[in-house]
Amino acid sequence: MKITFLGTGHGVPTAARACSSTMIEVGDAIYLFDAGCPVTDRLLSMGREITDVKAVFNTHTHSDHVAGIYHLADLYNWRYRDSEIDIYFPEKRVCAAFENLIEATTRPLDRTRVRFHAVDGDFVYDDGVLRVTLFPTEHMTPVGRPSYGILIEAENKRIY
Repeated sequence: MKITFLGTGHGVPTAARACSSTMIEVGDAIYLFDAGCPVTDRLLSMGREITDVKAVFNTHTHSDHVAGIYHLADLYNWRYRDSEIDIYFPEKRVCAAFENLIEATTRPLDRTRVRFHAVDGDFVYDDGVLRVTLFPTEHMTPVGRPSYGILIEAENKRIY
């Protein structure tokens, strides 16, 4: 398992720091945790294939954690038609917003390949390569919205 920080900045990016995004590589598969920075650009500049991204997990819906999702999902929708991706958000309405944005700006969304999922505190993802478990945090409590920390497990290693 290899961890790469694509962005570590807060809500306002700087020339030296992009917004939050972490890439976990396990074998040939790439998993993203938050995607506030322009993840497609970052991946390509690192020599990675966009189509190696299997899933994206978002801890909460502040723009500095989700802004890069649109471009990634849109590329999967129209350019990389032989690939598929799962994108997880802590709110159903955010899934709908991204689905609507893609359809409003490009073409109908192929929901069989570009899949948006709403999750809750009981969510566990396990594809046999990587296991992701959510646990609630209070980050978005003041505005009445969910947020999660993430436990990542792969190759007999655990990351919180």
